[in-house]
Amino acid sequence: MKAKLTLFVLMVLLAFSLVANIQPVKAENTVYIRADGSVAGTDKIQRNGNIYSFQENLTSSIIVEKDGVIIDGSNFWLEGSENPVDTDAIGITLTNRTDVSIKNLNIAHFGVGIALSNTNYCNITNNKLTENNGYPACIYLANSSNNSINKNLIEISGQNAIWLRGSSDNNLVSENILTLSSNVAIIVNGFNNTLSANVLDNNLENIFLSGEGEANTITGNNITNSSGVGIWILHENSENTISQNNFFNCHIGLNLDTRLNVISENNITENAIGINFINGEDNQIYLNNFIENEKQVTYLFDKTSRPARPNIWSNQQEGNYWSDYEDRYPDAKEIDGTGIWDTTYIIDENNQDNYPLTEPTSTPEPEPSPSPTIEPSPTPTISPSPEPSPTPSPTPEPEEPGFKFPTAEVVISIVVISIALVSVYYLKRKPQTKKE
Repeated sequence: MKAKLTLFVLMVLLAFSLVANIQPVKAENTVYIRADGSVAGTDKIQRNGNIYSFQENLTSSIIVEKDGVIIDGSNFWLEGSENPVDTDAIGITLTNRTDVSIKNLNIAHFGVGIALSNTNYCNITNNKLTENNGYPACIYLANSSNNSINKNLIEISGQNAIWLRGSSDNNLVSENILTLSSNVAIIVNGFNNTLSANVLDNNLENIFLSGEGEANTITGNNITNSSGVGIWILHENSENTISQNNFFNCHIGLNLDTRLNVISENNITENAIGINFINGEDNQIYLNNFIENEKQVTYLFDKTSRPARPNIWSNQQEGNYWSDYEDRYPDAKEIDGTGIWDTTYIIDENNQDNYPLTEPTSTPEPEPSPSPTIEPSPTPTISPSPEPSPTPSPTPEPEEPGFKFPTAEVVISIVVISIALVSVYYLKRKPQTKKE
């Protein structure tokens, strides 16, 4: 009996030991592109001059310490840890760098996919970023200028998709597809940035110009299917140009708490509110198409306490097209074939369009954008990385496996198995007969 009991205890202890040492899959060590050009931490990136090309999928973070390099993902994946995702982890970090390009790379399961700090003249092109759910954004620029973010797909962001923060000036964000962001697709704090020809679909919020900044250009973007705001300009940000954008099926097309902006040649169509003003004044608004919005223009503040602030609703020759004009002014007539109605379109006592258009302007009609798809490489099953090749620069030591206390589910399983074994043992035990 003692031998059986001892064997049973040893089996339970062995099972506990095995379970306790099961650990989740972790990312490999951080990979470095060193200032001398060497690669530390992996043999899955091949160097050819200033070009660093992925040869396989990689589960790691990358820190770039060299200027003038090109990271070519070759359509492979750079992945962070999963289950759970480390929302503090960064896929690729550039700090105090110049002239770095990142292209053709799939990046997933980090907090931030690509982060630039005090970094200038870089290109982020033709990448796919998916399920990077940390704060502040999938692609994050801080105090970084003269960079280009072009032709990327950013989807399923738990926070923001792109954020130009601090003194981030003269950046170009163009031809990107941004979809399913849980917060804001693009946030801009800075001067002279250009956002052009982007597709923003099914995001909670879309474009925010916030913080100190001015003279930004937002043109040719397609902003669709949002329960929030298409473009929101806060009061610290002014003298921007908003032109040739399509706003379709948003709660609010434009939200203006700002002044001295030019808003022209936009299609503002089938939104709950076309333009909403929060203390916005002295903005020039002309050659826009206001089509079938539930409310064409609203003012959020209480007009009983003071009148609405005036804006300028024409370029002194042409105003805007209003789809409800003929219902409101059935007796109006066109002025001598000019394409201008003879009756002013009244917005409120301080805002009116003196040159309302009889026909929509030639800005292309917006169409709802389907959720975009890009043909990526299939999501990889990452195999363990071999030991990194020795390099002149030191590589971080791998983390030593430590004791991981089992989860409650594992402990319960062990207890249940133990009870079952004990039950079997006692059931099989022969009863002893009492001697007379």
